[in-house]
Amino acid sequence: MPFGIFSSAALRRANIGAVTLFGTYISFQFLVTQYLQTLSGWSAMSTSLAFLPAGVMVVILSTRMGSLLGRFGPTPLTGLAFTCLVLAYAVFLRVGGHPDYPAVMLPATLLVGLAFGLGFSSLSVAATAGVPDAEQGLAASLFQTSFQIGGAVVLAIVTAVVDVGGAGRLASAPATLAAYRPALALITGIAGIGMLVALSGLRSRPTRRAELADDLAAGDLTELAAGARAAGGRAGARAAGGRAGALAPGGRADGELVGCPALQQAADVANGGTAA
Repeated sequence: MPFGIFSSAALRRANIGAVTLFGTYISFQFLVTQYLQTLSGWSAMSTSLAFLPAGVMVVILSTRMGSLLGRFGPTPLTGLAFTCLVLAYAVFLRVGGHPDYPAVMLPATLLVGLAFGLGFSSLSVAATAGVPDAEQGLAASLFQTSFQIGGAVVLAIVTAVVDVGGAGRLASAPATLAAYRPALALITGIAGIGMLVALSGLRSRPTRRAELADDLAAGDLTELAAGARAAGGRAGARAAGGRAGALAPGGRADGELVGCPALQQAADVANGGTAA
């Protein structure tokens, strides 16, 4: 395997996100199932129905993710997904000896469904974005492997924490719940790590945009401006300005550039051909 593929920051963030998202998701389901069936005496059917809102949320989001990704991109949606995930686990930390479904479990379940529905698709896109065509299959395989590893490793750690707390040997409900709480706190902390990694992608976007603007302004757009002046005439200048808009992050097809001073300056040079 060529380790150079890990030079992609987006791929690294996507794999860390896969480990933390799926690892905490599976571990949360395990702990909630133990809590409802062992501690509260719920049946298997009642427990499955308790998780149903999360599944419904994922199904609804699956029909909307294409348009959401096209409008906002994967990075902001990933940050939102992990924010919802941390909030869900934090809400469930308020759980008591008797399940409070409307006030605690339902909000937590809906937030988990929202987080997984947003996060899975966003991370899948981020894992392969910018990767060369020859390495797309490898990037996708690494991403799926991270999901499986996250589910196995995080669940193993969480069950070890529960076992160390003696949850299986405690007779009283309050003592058993107290043994579960460190594991719940651990899940919340791991989700918090995923959130920080996801939000770091938001900080890197303006830097990358500025670098791209400088590169384009110093290279392609300078050549386009010279070509426009040489062509002389309004058509040549408009063509150069239109190309500048296509190359600019956030630019419009008519050559008007948004939020990118370096590219705007280069486009102004190109548009100077109208005077000629």
